[in-house]
Amino acid sequence: AGLRVPDPQPGSLIGVVQALPDFAGALAELLWRQPRYEEEHLPSGVILRRRRGLPELSQLLFTGKSAQLALVVGVKERRATVHRQGQDLSMSRSYHEMCGILERACPRAWLLSRELRFCSTEEADVQAVLRLLEGTCSRDCGSQG
Repeated sequence: AGLRVPDPQPGSLIGVVQALPDFAGALAELLWRQPRYEEEHLPSGVILRRRRGLPELSQLLFTGKSAQLALVVGVKERRATVHRQGQDLSMSRSYHEMCGILERACPRAWLLSRELRFCSTEEADVQAVLRLLEGTCSRDCGSQG
């Protein structure tokens, strides 16, 4: 008695996600990578800079439970591609940040998606850390030569 995903309707997001497991992750990445930044100048002189994603990602996440679950599964599946060695380090860092926010924003879908995804959260976290270390080492080690 595991999780049952509804049969997809022709042309539905669920159908596309089932055919292309990381499509929803690529879509989320596209929407996430178009940020808007807002600055707030505090009386102390500190400047707070906040990242604001496009509203379409939030709207897509909250169109319904099935769409939310499909999007979260797709995001989790795409992690393996994004964190692969040789990929853009800033993309890896940004995608890891998006995953953390989605996990907090959609805890139930994040949990339910464990039964549907191929790439585990633990494996993806290790890959993300390795990418960050790779970037740190190449920056620091390269400057010592």
